[in-house]
Amino acid sequence: ITVLGRRGMLALSRSIEDECLASAVRPRLGVAFQRATEWRAARRWNDLTELATATTVFADFAHSARREHRVTEVAITRDNPLAREWSVLCQSARFSALLAGWERPDGRFETIWTVDPGAVHTGFGILDVLSRVHAPNLVPPHPDPTTDQRRGPVRSERSLAASAEAIALRAVARLGG
Repeated sequence: ITVLGRRGMLALSRSIEDECLASAVRPRLGVAFQRATEWRAARRWNDLTELATATTVFADFAHSARREHRVTEVAITRDNPLAREWSVLCQSARFSALLAGWERPDGRFETIWTVDPGAVHTGFGILDVLSRVHAPNLVPPHPDPTTDQRRGPVRSERSLAASAEAIALRAVARLGG
């Protein structure tokens, strides 16, 4: 676990989003934005959701709803522990990544990030459980984008090291600029 400020979280978050846009093919996405206003203002997510097979968003929406581009908005109250989360998950046969941060009282985030497909799969398992708890009538089962239903698991076309390096280089560039 690493402790990061908002600037570091934003650099990692955007780097994963950019790499997802550049490398993922029909990914499944998950994100915790804390505030619905931040989700609505994040125009870059328009491109991401159009690319995705499904997107699940947690934020302080007035109510849970299914939107266009296969987006499910899951409402959480501000007193819910999820309201302190900042997360980005991207899962596809070619690229997977996960960023999860919990906001501490001092405004910094206890953070983990990984490109390990197994960890990302586990992250989506948690996301699915939380979705069913907070919006049980909206969340359909999502096919695993890393599995070909006829042939089983799809082998990633990209090495984990290459994915991690791409994200790290993007984040360093953002922090240095």
